[in-house]
Amino acid sequence: MSEKHKESMKKYIAKLFFCSFFVILPLAFIDEKASRISFYFCGYLGLLGIATNFRESLSSLSICKMILPLLLLSLLYSTWSLLCELVSHNAQGTLFTPGKRWFVAAVISWYAVWLYNQDRIQSAFIRRCCILSISVTFIIASIYGIWQYIETSDRIVFAVDRATGAAYQYSALSLVLIAVVICDKLSLKKKYVIFSSGLLSIYVVFLTETRSVMFIHTLAVIMLILHVIFKDRKINSTPLLFIILTFASVIYSNWNVISLRYNQTKQEVSLYQHGNDNTSLGARFTMWRVGVMTFINAPLGETQYSRNKKIRNFLHSERNQNSDALKYLDVHLHNEIIQTASLFGIFGISILCFFYYTLIFSNGLCKRFPYNPISILSLSAMLYGLTDVILTSIEYVVVFSVLLLTSWLACYNKASNAIEN
Repeated sequence: MSEKHKESMKKYIAKLFFCSFFVILPLAFIDEKASRISFYFCGYLGLLGIATNFRESLSSLSICKMILPLLLLSLLYSTWSLLCELVSHNAQGTLFTPGKRWFVAAVISWYAVWLYNQDRIQSAFIRRCCILSISVTFIIASIYGIWQYIETSDRIVFAVDRATGAAYQYSALSLVLIAVVICDKLSLKKKYVIFSSGLLSIYVVFLTETRSVMFIHTLAVIMLILHVIFKDRKINSTPLLFIILTFASVIYSNWNVISLRYNQTKQEVSLYQHGNDNTSLGARFTMWRVGVMTFINAPLGETQYSRNKKIRNFLHSERNQNSDALKYLDVHLHNEIIQTASLFGIFGISILCFFYYTLIFSNGLCKRFPYNPISILSLSAMLYGLTDVILTSIEYVVVFSVLLLTSWLACYNKASNAIEN
């Protein structure tokens, strides 16, 4: 094969790679299967691209700091799952699929960063496509979510089967969109885009009725909007009045949901304090308590079967064998840190801390925490992980990893980062 033909093939792979990459996000909220197929197809192309440019592409690992955390998380899940298969006949809850998806995400990021840095496809064009992809996805997801609510009057789920999963994904998308716009030079038009998308996202998040997201996402959006308002130290009364009135209308239109969830939370906490954990929050409190106990007993980690057996025995000894926590043991403990500690031990906790620290505080973008899109995305994931486990959710892995890379491509500036480094 001639050198000219090889170069032509490499360009074809690169173009096909980005074509498949930019459709992953818009499809994720309307057709999860199609999004998944595009994700894996993009990963295979990335693997082919790395294989044909291996030595040159190694530079991506030092340029983009988020690739290593993704690889380590993939290694953690895959190695633990393999060890469980080898040592236990009841290897429940293995994480080969999340491990595989984190590896594919790392490969996609690796190849995309190398292409971007080598200008195989014009970086300015890629940045525009990234912003367009996020914007189109936000519009599609918002319209589809509102349409779902009008049609069913139930909690919206988008293309997944859980309202909580839908809430995490939509919140991540919305926060990234706002932060990416903030990274650019702000005009009055862009400010109104930030205000409108932020307030619309709060409204849609409330339709999922996921308590943690309703609270954390609202605070994050308010923080970003206040940053935009006070950034130039010039307070314009018109956008401020627009925000106050719109936010008030959003809260008013969702007051029944807010009131219902608040009263439910208050009641569940009260019941737990009186020894009743047969509620959503009560089961979580019990799972967190017994999860910490199992970590103390097995600091190097253990199989899910072994951990759950200890938990059942412990609850039985407390005469709490009817606890609602038992319903969720074979799924997870509804806390990312405790779940990781109870299964993977100190090695898992170390990798999880490195994962979050790198993505939140040391992701390579000039824009500083917390107004950096990768930082705000990762911080929200960490906070949502206090009441759930989302890094092993196979749908969330796709959306989160694609948003990470899209944010990096949209906001990374070679000249600025070279000067800073």
